Amino acid sequence: LIVSTHGLCADKCLDPEKWWGKKCDKRCGGHCDSLGCRQDNGQCVSGCVDRSKWWELKCCNKPCMGHCDHDGCRQRDGLCVGRCSDSTKWWGPQCDLPCLFCDSCGCNKDTGACNGKGGGACIG
Repeated sequence: LIVSTHGLCADKCLDPEKWWGKKCDKRCGGHCDSLGCRQDNGQCVSGCVDRSKWWELKCCNKPCMGHCDHDGCRQRDGLCVGRCSDSTKWWGPQCDLPCLFCDSCGCNKDTGACNGKGGGACIG
């Protein structure tokens, strides 16, 4: 800790990956990346260590829901950043809705409509 005469951190916590708060006495929880968490509020400075698995502003404690691709989910709300990991099976903001009756062509991530001519069922 870098301590002032009042017992408060003068500048920043000695180990911001692990500690936050005026006295650097609150532990950063979760899965923040190597920049750790902000001293004033405990939120991750630049995001989660593995964005394909974790989200939440404070400490990246919540696992990504659904089936997001390698881009993972947004830190602020857990919605998928990119596409679903398997568009033949999943659609929706969290890629947690089953893609039904679309065969091997899959469905649109935003609407669930089958990919293919006119949004109809795919052939083959």
